[in-house]
Amino acid sequence: HGGGQPYSGFISAFSDLGEELRDTKDCGTIKEAIVQAVGEEGELIAQLIPDLDEILSVDNSFPDDRVCSDDDYDSTRIEGSIEAKNRLLFIFKRFIASIGRAGCPLVLFLDDVQWADQASLDLLESLVTDRSSGSTMVVGTYRSNEVGEEHALARTIGNIKAANRKVVVDIPLGNLKPDNVNDLVATVLRQQEENVRTLSDIVKDKTLGNPFHAISFMQALEHEGLLSFNFGSFKWSWDVEKINAKYVTANVADLMTQKLQALQPEAQTVLEIAACIGCEFDQRSLQLASKAFPSDFERLVIDKYTDTNHCIEATLGESLNEGVLRKVDSSTYCFVHDQIQAAAFCLVPEEDRQSLQARIGKSLVDLAVPNELESLLLVAIDLCNCDPSVFSTSPEDKVSLVSLNLRAAMQAMQNSAFVSAASYCTSGIEALALGGVSFVNHRQLYIDLYSLAAQAHYCRGDTDRMNECLDKMLCQSQSLSLTIEESFPLQMIRCKSLYVRHEYDEAWALAQRMLKDIGYKPFPSKVSMPYVVKELLKTKRMVKKYK
Repeated sequence: HGGGQPYSGFISAFSDLGEELRDTKDCGTIKEAIVQAVGEEGELIAQLIPDLDEILSVDNSFPDDRVCSDDDYDSTRIEGSIEAKNRLLFIFKRFIASIGRAGCPLVLFLDDVQWADQASLDLLESLVTDRSSGSTMVVGTYRSNEVGEEHALARTIGNIKAANRKVVVDIPLGNLKPDNVNDLVATVLRQQEENVRTLSDIVKDKTLGNPFHAISFMQALEHEGLLSFNFGSFKWSWDVEKINAKYVTANVADLMTQKLQALQPEAQTVLEIAACIGCEFDQRSLQLASKAFPSDFERLVIDKYTDTNHCIEATLGESLNEGVLRKVDSSTYCFVHDQIQAAAFCLVPEEDRQSLQARIGKSLVDLAVPNELESLLLVAIDLCNCDPSVFSTSPEDKVSLVSLNLRAAMQAMQNSAFVSAASYCTSGIEALALGGVSFVNHRQLYIDLYSLAAQAHYCRGDTDRMNECLDKMLCQSQSLSLTIEESFPLQMIRCKSLYVRHEYDEAWALAQRMLKDIGYKPFPSKVSMPYVVKELLKTKRMVKKYK
């Protein structure tokens, strides 16, 4: 789960692959197989997963001042975008097949698939239904209570089963039975199963046998002194009546909140910010979010720490010790469970949550250097879009919000994540409605945003929304004073979409009008054979001349 980041599950799964492969004795053989399978197209994967650039033998570095600009993306290439997505899916399948092979199978584990973006689901479906990936097994987990019939994951699973039902094995995971809970409690307390039956019955009754809830409940009992270790008998002891009086039910949200509220106030604040950033975050992101920290946090820093960075480092250490966070690498952390992240987020008053998220996003945008912002762009803009009014304080901020959404949409389109791209374009268009960003002063921004929105909607199969975006610009071309150079690319999107949908007569008529607009003599609707021969000979002479 990576917020708005397309392919976040696959990126997380393969980010550490390079280091793991370097530690294997077959590193050279596997690397050679990967390079042979993907060739120069490996750059497509390296753009998604920079940690693999060494394995893929590509140079994925870029200057610090590089940003995603209009020149990086051709907003009129509808069919090119769809081809690029198909090419990415094809290369990714070849990449995975080169790792998973006979005698050395690959097991890919994806957790919380109910939160996957549409691009990830498309890749998952393409991978699982590919008969050439016989040495690869994909294990995905999701919460069935969060996936209804209309959920995107349900449709994906349905498509996979329709393609080949034999490749899908459903394994429902229910709550633990009383004997399983008894075994869990005995293992945790290192006692005989018959000696912990009274406690395990309480745990089962209060948590319904949910493993995470059971562990959290036992931790809460120990913290409250209701479960304690007797150094005289070297055994754990508990009081059934006191536990029942204290906990009528074991609401996990309440348990998590109590666990967090036991931390220092500054640690709670840091975890609130971290929960807004995502389930996984690094220390640098927290530093960049410092402008969003409340004023009372600054007073705590002044009173107890040398600076904000020292405070963040200390509070992260406390959270690690208390089992709230775990380290992913030297500078990256993650919540040990998404329900702890949810509890940390709920520490923020409900009426302040969207504003806080937007202020965090704005702080990331304001303080990050260009290469940092490039990697944080989607996280930052997702946060900014939670409350666009945070950007309404000045015309410059409003333009910045629209431009950021345009950049995020471009990045999503380059990764063939069309649903995400359309969403960012919609957020950018909604930001225009805030006022203060006039067409007169920012006409290219308007045209680029609506052009990309039209293409994104088309690529996701929504031609009605595509036409709405084009009409917004083209039908008002006179009032907006669009030049031929500005309106021609917009018309080109519509013309190509008509052609791709096999509406050839409409495409032909539109193309004729476009040629007339730019001063070319329209092609005749009917031609004689002499005319065809004449034009053919003329073309051959021109080809021969330039050859």
